[in-house]
Amino acid sequence: GTFIIPDTVTSVGEQAIRHCTEITEVIISDSIKEFKPGSFMDCTSLKKVVFPDTVTKLGSAAFMNCESLEYVDFGKGLKTLPAACCSKCPNLTTAVIGDKISTLYLVPFLECPSLKDIYFTGDEGAWDKLLHTVSPLDTVIKNATVHFGHPDDMQFDGYGSGLVNVGGSSDSNDDSSVDYSDATEDSQRSSFALIIVLCC
Repeated sequence: GTFIIPDTVTSVGEQAIRHCTEITEVIISDSIKEFKPGSFMDCTSLKKVVFPDTVTKLGSAAFMNCESLEYVDFGKGLKTLPAACCSKCPNLTTAVIGDKISTLYLVPFLECPSLKDIYFTGDEGAWDKLLHTVSPLDTVIKNATVHFGHPDDMQFDGYGSGLVNVGGSSDSNDDSSVDYSDATEDSQRSSFALIIVLCC
């Protein structure tokens, strides 16, 4: 069923909602500012999550093992996507990333083979910079199709504008598509350096 986080709550503790296997959707009030690590871990029936723009902090592995999760909108308040935040979500097909996010830490979508569409509310230049924070091991992000805008707005426009495929192959004939599959050695070194720094 639907789980409602009341407006009296400002922070959700570490693994606070873990193993709540009956939850299919979460309604998050605008009072929430933080979700600590593993908040929704192992919520195996959870299908959809939409963060309000008031959420500015999200802990690592927040949605790990949410095997039914299909759609997540991180809102516009986050500045980073933490490590493995959506790891092992095999049915995740769509993620919405806000334009304030400047870092994607350590494979946030690890083992999410179904992730095909990423909606980024910033522009192509901002996304290009964001890609330099992605680990070269993160083939999920590199093979997804990126849409510039929010899916709600793009539905109104006919869902056609701003497609960019960052993995090389694309079913779209859109002239704005860009191939990011050939990462430079410098960018790969930077990504590996980031992994070493974060892991030590």
